[in-house]
Formats: sequence, C-alpha cells, structure tokens
Amino acid sequence: MKYWVRDLHEAKFGHVIGEKPYVPTPEPVALEYDEEAARLFEEQLYWEDYHERNREDQPKKRRGSQPKAAVRPTAAEGPLPGFSDKDLPF
Repeated sequence: MKYWVRDLHEAKFGHVIGEKPYVPTPEPVALEYDEEAARLFEEQLYWEDYHERNREDQPKKRRGSQPKAAVRPTAAEGPLPGFSDKDLPF
C-alpha cells in the first residue's frame, strides 16, 4: 500500500516525500572582458573622485599666497628684544 501511495505522490508532484528532488546545477557562465565597459567604468570613477575633491563646500586654497616672514629684531635692539650686548656673558 505505501509504495502505491508513493507512486501516486510522485506522479502528481514529481518527487517522493522525504527526498529532495534532483535539480541540475547550471553550467557556469563564461564572462567576457569588455574593454570599452572597463574604460567607461574607470572614467566614471575618475570623475566622481574629481567632483568630490572640487566640491563647493570645501575651503578654497589661495594660489600664490606666501607665508609671512618672521620679524627680525633690529641691530639696535640686540639679538633679543629687551637685551643688549652687555647683558650677554660672552
């Protein structure tokens, strides 16, 4: 009797209860290298990086600005302001 019920179930559903149905694994797809698509992707990454580095909300760098020079004491003031040659032991 149980074999008859299994045959009926297999005829209706295509598999026996308790057994996993056989599903063939698909063949792996061979990927093709598309040189033009790779070039476009690299170009897109370049421009995204370019626009990120040149956003409007970033502080602008001044071109041609030079750092200010340090103020040197005059010869009359001595090597340090407020000191004269007489104040030095050497």
